[in-house]
Formats: sequence, C-alpha cells, structure tokens
Amino acid sequence: MSTTGTTLRTACHLLNYYGLADPNHPHYAMPDGRLTPLAALYRAATGNTPTPFHDDPDTAKHLLLTHPLVHDSIRWISAVLPTQPRPDAETGLPDHIDHIDHWAADPDPHTGRHPNTSDVIGLLLRAANAADNLTHTTAPRHAA
Repeated sequence: MSTTGTTLRTACHLLNYYGLADPNHPHYAMPDGRLTPLAALYRAATGNTPTPFHDDPDTAKHLLLTHPLVHDSIRWISAVLPTQPRPDAETGLPDHIDHIDHWAADPDPHTGRHPNTSDVIGLLLRAANAADNLTHTTAPRHAA
C-alpha cells in the first residue's frame, strides 16, 4: 500500500467521523468540525487542521499545494474524476484543487444533487486504489 493510498483512506475515515462540509461554505473546514475533501486530506497527512482552513482559503490553498503528500493525493483525486481540470490562470498548469472544489460544489448534471459524504468517500477510495496499483513496484525475482 502506498503512503498516498494510506493518506486517502485516512481522509475517508475523517470524513466519515467529522462529516462533509457544506459545499457552498467559503472555507475548507467548518466551525462544527466538518471538512471538505481537501481539508480531510491535509488533516490525514499532518494530524491537524490549521486555522487558515477555517478562515483564510488562500493560505489554506498554499498549504495544500506545498505539502508534497497532500499535493500528490490531490493529483490522484483529480485523475479519477470524470472531467479534466481547468488550467490555472497564472501558471497554465492544471488546477487540481479547483477541479476537486468544483466537483464537490457543483450539482451533478444528471441528478441535480451535490456529492454527499458517501460519494466523496467513494471518490477518495478510487483515488487510493489507483495510487496503490499504479505506483506500486514489485522487486524483480532472482533466478533460482
């Protein structure tokens, strides 16, 4: 099992315990403890949810981008989404955070509902399985 896969699975447990934040809330974590998928990832990787996740989305986004394990997990989640990330206006690179935020906040065009906790946990588990299976290398066998 990869470290990324473990982090994604831990985020699932955190979302199951604390609950999923309201997708229209302007911050990554809510006062009652509910978390967005990205805040759950950060907490899974670091063991805490810093103050910016509650009141400063720009600083929280910076924390998400600069933590290597969290950023790797974010890229795996974005990779298993059925859509492509839009490019970041400043860098031109795919904006994986925006991709995940929009998936969580936008209603499904077919059902009209927002992803619920089970939907998000399913997404994170698919990303964990992809990370485990696509980054796992097996040591070669030596001839007998």
